[in-house]
Amino acid sequence: MRKKEIVISVLVGCLLLLLGAAIYVWHVTHPKIRSSEPMLRSEVVALAVDGWEYEPLTVPGAVLDGLIRIPKNPTAPWLLFFGGSGGRNLDKDRHFVERVIGGEDVGAAMWSYRGADTNCWDSLCPDAMAMVEHLRSKHGVQLEQLHVAGFSLGACYGILLGEALAAQDKAAASTTLIGLGLAAPGVPVWAMWLVRGPSGLLAKLDSLRGPILILVGRDDSANPVEHHARVAREILGDRVVKYLEVDGGHGAPLSDDAAIRAVRRQIVSRSHSGRPASESVRKRK
Repeated sequence: MRKKEIVISVLVGCLLLLLGAAIYVWHVTHPKIRSSEPMLRSEVVALAVDGWEYEPLTVPGAVLDGLIRIPKNPTAPWLLFFGGSGGRNLDKDRHFVERVIGGEDVGAAMWSYRGADTNCWDSLCPDAMAMVEHLRSKHGVQLEQLHVAGFSLGACYGILLGEALAAQDKAAASTTLIGLGLAAPGVPVWAMWLVRGPSGLLAKLDSLRGPILILVGRDDSANPVEHHARVAREILGDRVVKYLEVDGGHGAPLSDDAAIRAVRRQIVSRSHSGRPASESVRKRK
């Protein structure tokens, strides 16, 4: 009888461990990512100065407030920028994009995300595709003109957009991933790689086409630098035309001069030459 009780206890313990592991994997692969409450429409409208225009975008179940900057030349390159999960960062995003553009004739567009009461993860890809279609139908922006850049959660937008375009045998002119938002809070890097990232994002990275730029802060505690280096080395490989680490934390690349120049060069040199720069991925020792 004693032996039977031991066997039952072991079996119950194993079942509990399996249940706990299943819950953990589900948590990692299906994160509830929410952006903070977006800016008021009047606040976004107030940012439409110095060449920027207010541009609303209607998507199923929501209206996204955005800013757009139209270039002089209709064939000029465009930058579609996806910011981080902070819904009130549109002003900072605009400042970053302005620094990237500098004195170049480059179009730019950005939109706020859905509000804090909505799990924006489920809307990432359809909203991103809606933005691309809006730019094409209203402003005549072709994919060969369109450069995509994303920071943190915004990098996830870029990845899912790239996968959706690849499924149609299409691709943006280039992709810039800044502070890759692939790690779930409290989840170690090894576990994230074991389950291939939230919603399989690590696997989706392989669908990205065209030249890719990766920027990361050396002290990024949210998404460690080792994670970015491994993505560049093991998944993206030769598609990464530049991998750049800068001093600082998660948001450091958004204000770093070298990082900003790298994004500008990605857009301008690619658009003028028709081919990516020849810089290779820097291997980490």
